[in-house]
Amino acid sequence: MILRIFTLLAFVSFFCSCTSNKKKSPDDNSLKVITLDPSAPQKNCKLSGITDSVKVIKLENKEEALLGRYPQLRHIDNQFAVFSEGEQDVVLVFDLEGKHLFTIADKGEGPKEYRSIEKVSVQNQKIYIVSSEKVLVYDFKGKQVAVRYHGRRGGDWQILSENSWAFFPYQNYYSSNRKGVLFFDSAFNLLKTEASKSSEVLDKSYNISMHTSVQPKRFGDEWIYQGLFTDTLYHLTSQGSKPFALIKSTVPQRGLLASVDLGERKKATARGEMTRPFWSFGDRYCAVNYVVKNERIYSLIDFQTGEVLFHTNWKSSLDKFGLINDALKGAFFWPDYLEKDRMACLYSLEKLSDKQCEELGVELEDNSVLVVAYLKK
Repeated sequence: MILRIFTLLAFVSFFCSCTSNKKKSPDDNSLKVITLDPSAPQKNCKLSGITDSVKVIKLENKEEALLGRYPQLRHIDNQFAVFSEGEQDVVLVFDLEGKHLFTIADKGEGPKEYRSIEKVSVQNQKIYIVSSEKVLVYDFKGKQVAVRYHGRRGGDWQILSENSWAFFPYQNYYSSNRKGVLFFDSAFNLLKTEASKSSEVLDKSYNISMHTSVQPKRFGDEWIYQGLFTDTLYHLTSQGSKPFALIKSTVPQRGLLASVDLGERKKATARGEMTRPFWSFGDRYCAVNYVVKNERIYSLIDFQTGEVLFHTNWKSSLDKFGLINDALKGAFFWPDYLEKDRMACLYSLEKLSDKQCEELGVELEDNSVLVVAYLKK
């Protein structure tokens, strides 16, 4: 009898030891949780409720400084604001008083030129322009200081540090053996490879075979991305990827890839799936917009507490939704850019009322206005 009891206790002890040493899954309670509920009631807030200060920057109004029809704010720090302009394939740099400093316009077929701008990143006081087969590097005087050939197509590059790059290759979703992230040094020598975060295989009813991963978004000096076919956001460094937060959604997320093909997008819409999420992260807040049933949903979330600060679906023009911008007396603000302790919104002047333009001292033919909001910690 005593021998049986001893044997039972030994088995229980062994089982508990194995259980305690079991590797934690991404679903453990140590991860942040971000809840997405597209049917939640609309919620709004003022910039003054989450910011310490707001700066209004009138961008210099001269011909070579005009942002054009398709500008994107790529970077803003304590000195510079960096834009790309898709219509002309140029990069424009301003200081934070709105003065135009220089334009990078090296489009062409030559060895020191880019065919098109696929990505613009700023790291260690240098501007990196990623093109189809190479990366062109510039200093903050507009001088080209290096050209590096990566020789890879069919994916998305991301600079992690001056000496480290990550590449998200196109993936074959009819195969479970997929590479998720490839890591390279500054000379684009392959260092290591990570498998895709999901090995799910699509059946042939899906008209999707190849597509890149969701592009990483800056998180401080590092990066966050959402794994395809997963409910997890991953923290990306030169050391690799590790889970950062769980996405708890009230609708299926399997339609993440449905933006690839219009037919698949319609199928995902019919199934009520979430498609095309776009994330951005600061030290405390994250902004996300995504599509459910042909409506794009916008949310601003305090991911430290889980509180949703702003939530709406876009059913009107862009100047009619967003956080209330106290600095422009009622203009609406949605962050085109969110990083660390600040977020920014670029206003083309047709989005502002005549009264707001008058208060700013600008006219419709002038350049755009950049509003930078410095967030409370």
